[in-house]
Amino acid sequence: MKVGVVSINNSPYIIRNGDNYSGISIDIWETIAKKANIEFSYVEISDEETAIQKIKSKELDILVGPYTITSKRYQDIDYTIPYYYSDISLASSKKTKNLENYLKLFKIFGSIIFLFMLILFLNKFIVNFNVKANFADYFINSIPDFKDRKLYILYAIIFICIVIIYIYTFEPDISLNISKKDSLKGKNLAYTINKDMIEKIIKKNEAMGTLIKVKKVSDPIKQVQNNQLFDYYINNIDKVYGFLDDSSKIAYVMNNNISKYKNIDIIQNKLAYYLYAFVLPKKSEHLDIINEKLREAQSEKINQIIVTKYLGPKFENSVSF
Repeated sequence: MKVGVVSINNSPYIIRNGDNYSGISIDIWETIAKKANIEFSYVEISDEETAIQKIKSKELDILVGPYTITSKRYQDIDYTIPYYYSDISLASSKKTKNLENYLKLFKIFGSIIFLFMLILFLNKFIVNFNVKANFADYFINSIPDFKDRKLYILYAIIFICIVIIYIYTFEPDISLNISKKDSLKGKNLAYTINKDMIEKIIKKNEAMGTLIKVKKVSDPIKQVQNNQLFDYYINNIDKVYGFLDDSSKIAYVMNNNISKYKNIDIIQNKLAYYLYAFVLPKKSEHLDIINEKLREAQSEKINQIIVTKYLGPKFENSVSF
């Protein structure tokens, strides 16, 4: 089989070292090929669109790499079952404002406690109402003291009911992560890939986008140590809030880099999801056996071992289906 690969700007999925290839997509493919007794050779392609055209014309037997499954492409090509799922993440040196988040949680739980105490107070105030009593004493005596242990179960039931009613009524955000639209509203975000998908994210969050045109780099060391998107961000940190990219690519650079990127981290993930699969010509005779061996490798957790080797255990479930 002729296996098309695009190594340009594709680490950690395709990593080229001379005539040798490695990476998540390569290692998974070679596992499948070994299981299916498939003989093959790699053919380097300059870009993804050229590779797709070569599959359509059947100049290649399969494309191995991070190819997104789209309904539009299904008209002309076939995909294997997914071998990896990823997401678009936001990376930045900006830190989550934890103090504001904790204050937010404090307000939520404070409101619940206040409602709980108010209900107990009103109940005691009404039950013990006496027009002849001194109001100040009567008011003080109506404050719940929780001395009667026989009522603890009742107190617990009332508290749980208040929590449920509060959540269903006000739908509070109790997350400590940056998750609201307002967190990205008006922010300038840089990006290079998945133009249509990222522009939808930017529009949805009412942010601003800056498309960065990057040079074609096949050298895996340069992709990591002189990553153009990372470099653009740190050189324009006053103008750009952060950058959007495949979370696995971001993690790979951060896990294998020099100190100049040490302050950058993923501060928001799962902004969009997509699946990666291998690409074959329509009605390829190899599709069924490759799918069979992909399922086999997934069930044997081989793919998890491969991903862990490149990205660590945090991403091992990205190959579980």
